[in-house]
Amino acid sequence: MPHAESAQDVVYTLIYSDAARVHAERLRDDPHSFQAATRERISLGLTISDDQRSAALRQRDVFRAAMAEYFRDTDVIVTPAMPIDVPPIDDSAGVLGQSRRMGQLTYPWSLHDGPTLAVPIGFHPVSGMPIGAQLTAARGREAILFALAEQLEGLTHLHLRRPPISVDQTG
Repeated sequence: MPHAESAQDVVYTLIYSDAARVHAERLRDDPHSFQAATRERISLGLTISDDQRSAALRQRDVFRAAMAEYFRDTDVIVTPAMPIDVPPIDDSAGVLGQSRRMGQLTYPWSLHDGPTLAVPIGFHPVSGMPIGAQLTAARGREAILFALAEQLEGLTHLHLRRPPISVDQTG
């Protein structure tokens, strides 16, 4: 996929700078009204300059143009939704690092101006948690994604299965 290697950085630049623009005053006046991970993300956004944000917007437009060209000959792109199994709820790894790793396959589609949807395609062999695939199409081609997702659901019935649930409520 063209420009996918930089997509995550572009998305983070745009999201964090926008979050900082919206929440800077509240972060300054009442920082404890935000969860620690959210404060960290907004604080990162405060370090992004207008030039960096403008560069990210230009990169987004380059990505979109490349995708428009790619979709001239392609109806749907199928990609995994996550590169790893979901981490346990008590995993102490850094939130930003986990977010980067878990989102690395979804962020390119955040720059795309067309539709993407996720469908269940199975269950992880260790955790039993759902595994998803992303279906992505050109701008204005939502109908083809809905039709394909409906076909998959009709063939697999995976959307009706539930993962095992176990939550320790003693701690």
